[in-house]
Formats: sequence, structure tokens, C-alpha cells
Amino acid sequence: MNIELEMNKTLVEEFLGKIKTVYPYKWIENKEDKTLVIYGEKQYQLPFKEKEGLFTLAIEELTTSERTFSIAFNELLFEARKKMMRIENIYERKKRRIEERQEEIQVIHLRRSEKAQLRLVAPMTKQTEMNIVKLETDYLLMELHEALVKNEEETVQYCKKRLQELVEQTQKILS
Repeated sequence: MNIELEMNKTLVEEFLGKIKTVYPYKWIENKEDKTLVIYGEKQYQLPFKEKEGLFTLAIEELTTSERTFSIAFNELLFEARKKMMRIENIYERKKRRIEERQEEIQVIHLRRSEKAQLRLVAPMTKQTEMNIVKLETDYLLMELHEALVKNEEETVQYCKKRLQELVEQTQKILS
């Protein structure tokens, strides 16, 4: 095979849009592939294999003296090769760069808003931290009492462990 290129359906449809103004064509479907038959001075047969929305064109040799067909076919091959080699045209590159820049701008705005929120939150004083620890201690003591009455050993163990952590936290705050 001299040429074997993979292309999407849109590329094939663009090619057919250019061809149909000058040449009649038809698709012939077999079990494994589709053949595009274009009727010009000669009959051109372009075998495509379709798989998951992609077309693979596989031809050995194609010669033509028909200018319109030759130009359209070369454009098809050129675009397919660009896609295969991941070469972007200027419009695709511009669109990708704009999208990347928008993502960067969103990240910058998010960071700025996070910093602004941090500036708005007053720093926690030792007194505030102690009040929070006292509230949680009171809650845990009530929960421990209920667990002892209901004989829930798992909850009792959790409450004891958490109370011990609060004692350590209180010591850190006071030191």
C-alpha cells in the first residue's frame, strides 16, 4: 500500500462537498469496507474502511489528469496527514490557546478569591480555641453518658479516644 490514512467523517464529507459540484459519485458497501466511486474521465475507486466513526483510506496508486479531482483529493490527503501528525492549523491553535488561557485565568481568579477569603477570616485566638474545645468536650461527655447507659462499647471507646485527643489539644493551646 502506498497510501493508508485515517480520517474522520467530517473530512470525508468536506471532500465530497467539493467533488459533488463537478463529479457524480456513489458509495458501494461491502462487508468489510465502503468504496467511494467517483465518475470523472475515468472511474476512481477509493476504498475506505470504517471503524468507530473513523475512515481509513488505503490505495496503492492513483493517477489523474483532472485538475478539480486532483486538487480536492490532495487537500483530503493533506488534511488527513496533518490530523495524523497532530499538526494544528492557525485557527485550531488559536482556539486551543484561548481555551488554555481561559483555564489559567480561572485558576488565577480562584486563587485570588481564596486569598481574599483568608484575609476576611479573623485569626483564631486562644480563647476561641478553648471555647471550641470545651463545647466539643461537653458534647462528647453527653454522648459517652448515653453510650454507657445503652451499653454501646464501640461508641464508648470512640468517645474516650476523642476526649483524650481534646485533652492533648488543650495542653497545646495553653502552652
